[in-house]
Amino acid sequence: MKAHTVACPGILLSGIGVADPAAGNPDGLAGVVFAGGRIVEAEGDGVLLLFLDHAGTEGGSWLLRAAHPDVYWDEMVAAEFLPDLGDRRAAVKRIRARHPHLPPEGWTALASGDDPFHQGGHWELGILSEGHAVEVRRWPVPADLPLVISVECRGGEAKACKPAALAADRAAVRMARVAKAAREGKRVPR
Repeated sequence: MKAHTVACPGILLSGIGVADPAAGNPDGLAGVVFAGGRIVEAEGDGVLLLFLDHAGTEGGSWLLRAAHPDVYWDEMVAAEFLPDLGDRRAAVKRIRARHPHLPPEGWTALASGDDPFHQGGHWELGILSEGHAVEVRRWPVPADLPLVISVECRGGEAKACKPAALAADRAAVRMARVAKAAREGKRVPR
């Protein structure tokens, strides 16, 4: 399995830096391959991930949870366009009831600890199984950084994304199709 570091805000870096490769393999790992002072792979399926501190602000915090499906993010983006604040809050409450925050599936935590570079910061090392995804949720939300990033394992590769941004892109494409159909007097596509 390949090894990656997930830096804030969801930047995927190849390998995991190790202070002392001579110290041996991290607990729970076999067949660890080091290159340039970094763990680059280990035996097993999935991907080895080191999540560095994602708080983004002093006093902030973050957690790993199961990734929500695209429909959750699509509904959350649609709720943002409701004109009435009370309606928006009620819609978000209904969406969260249908899609609760759950512990991450397919995630095997190997180690965690305090980040020596960020006061109050935290890191977590683990294995993400093939076909699974986790989300990092941060609070409070730092300016110009995403609230949530998602990391998934597909084909033995790690892929990171910003699910709310992808949902906004899908909404823009749908709105463009609807506008085009309306201009042409055609039935609105779903």
